Amino acid sequence: MRVAVIYNMPEHFRDEREYIAQKEPYETAMTVVGELKALGHRAEAIKVSWDFSYINSFDVAFNLAEGIGDEGEEHIVPEMLDIPYTGSTSEVIKLCNNKIETKRALKTKDLRVPELWEPGEVIFPAIVKPAKEHGSIGINDSSIVHNSEELEKVIEQIKKVYKQEAICEEYIDGREISAAILGDRIIALSEILFKPPYKILTYDAKWLEGSESYKKTEPVCPAILDKELEEMIKREALKAYSALGIRDYGRIDLRVNEEAYVIDANPNPCISPKDSGFARALKAAGISYRDFVARITSFAIERQQ
Repeated sequence: MRVAVIYNMPEHFRDEREYIAQKEPYETAMTVVGELKALGHRAEAIKVSWDFSYINSFDVAFNLAEGIGDEGEEHIVPEMLDIPYTGSTSEVIKLCNNKIETKRALKTKDLRVPELWEPGEVIFPAIVKPAKEHGSIGINDSSIVHNSEELEKVIEQIKKVYKQEAICEEYIDGREISAAILGDRIIALSEILFKPPYKILTYDAKWLEGSESYKKTEPVCPAILDKELEEMIKREALKAYSALGIRDYGRIDLRVNEEAYVIDANPNPCISPKDSGFARALKAAGISYRDFVARITSFAIERQQ
């Protein structure tokens, strides 16, 4: 079977630091191509462009892309495909690319999410971040704000640098747990352990290995949880996954104290085998990367039949 492994990389980067996160799709695509070839498929990594005629000549697309170009959120890749593809639909990706709309959708399904606030209504401390970014882009040590002056400064910085709306929401002081979901089941829960003074997963903590925040932010998988808490988190994560219409695989991020709050949903999470949270979850679940690639591909093929 001919499989197009499609990915996207922005043509321009805001700075060299951001390039570290944005180059990952190509590296992952090449790994997936190798696994598909080992499974007996004819696979090719293709960077998306406006001409989809070549991609649509394949039997199936293993989709690692979301939009085209630096402002690609209005041009979602799946809607341009005429062949079966892995992962979620364009509608789901569009929804989850907007954190504000995602939270509104979750609230309508009775899921707990941090309260969204307008600038004049904020109860401090609050957290401020770009509304349409993933990978912790735009999240730093100043993202937790404690007064109006700090709030205004961060909002202006987001508008200036990221050219988009800022989301201001309730800061949940609790444990940070991620649920990796494959098909319709959670394969593992992971926890981010923060050492003082760090409290949130910033861009530096996620991507810059030499930074102090990276050294003091430790991912643990599987998360160590008592049974009752684990079941509650799994229940809420699966409910969010279903409510948003995510399919094949995805990641739900939560903050947990006495309750579980969904803070983000990613229908196209990083699946780099090197050090992604999803790869750690696969390892914890005893699922090889090759088996993972095979399962994802089979989901798309089965939808065609």
